[in-house]
Amino acid sequence: MGVVALCLLGALAAAGGSGDIETELRGLRQAVRQWSSSELDARQEMPRVQAALARFEELQRDGRFAALPEQTRVSTLDSCEFLARTLGQHEQAVSYAKRVADSPLCQSPKSGDCFAALASKVVSRLRALGRPEEATEYFRKVMAVTGSRSTLGGDFGPLLQWTSEWQTPSWYIPGLRARRWWPAGASDPPTLAAARAATTEHFSAMQAEVVRLAGRAGRMEEDGGEQRLFELQGGAHISDMHPLATLVVALLTPMVVRAVLQTTSW
Repeated sequence: MGVVALCLLGALAAAGGSGDIETELRGLRQAVRQWSSSELDARQEMPRVQAALARFEELQRDGRFAALPEQTRVSTLDSCEFLARTLGQHEQAVSYAKRVADSPLCQSPKSGDCFAALASKVVSRLRALGRPEEATEYFRKVMAVTGSRSTLGGDFGPLLQWTSEWQTPSWYIPGLRARRWWPAGASDPPTLAAARAATTEHFSAMQAEVVRLAGRAGRMEEDGGEQRLFELQGGAHISDMHPLATLVVALLTPMVVRAVLQTTSW
């Protein structure tokens, strides 16, 4: 944890609950962002993470919490989901993810892929917890959610257009067709052979990228230095994987790519 995060938690603890609740929540979320942008030492930092989650939950029971702006309340739930996930409290993380996904703010088109990302995570985590029937039920529930799909208003309909509970990407483009090779754009390799050559040339960079992404499991990505509204939900679902599975992906993916390159003639 960074020094800034430590100072923030110290100041908030000293303040107790006597200060402004919105200011305290903002400070706690800032501490969470500090954690999520740096490596955590489980033995040293987890007690502080647990304390932060406990304080978040205490503030939610405060009578003033319900009167706060929706963005503050939902961002608080978002932070709690991240902390519970970091602590390995997966049941609690699923509960928070559902509450964020149920919020009108998350379902608004102005929140980008928030609803799809949270709904997808809930489905995959319920399966990981050995509750496939509940995962199927939740999938059917979110598929029935309707609303405006345009930031300009209008275009009412289902917010999600998934066709299978086993394929729930955050960014879904309906109507795509499968083809062996699509016409190349201005910056694309003109042929499969050229693509193979480019992949071979840059294999080391690809391998390093896979390892880097696996190493960021469960951590927040920043978008151009600006925090997204639901900053702790962005990025790939690699954060939902078991740590051992993450390691296997990091080690095997480059090997699989290399094997394909060596055995495939295009």
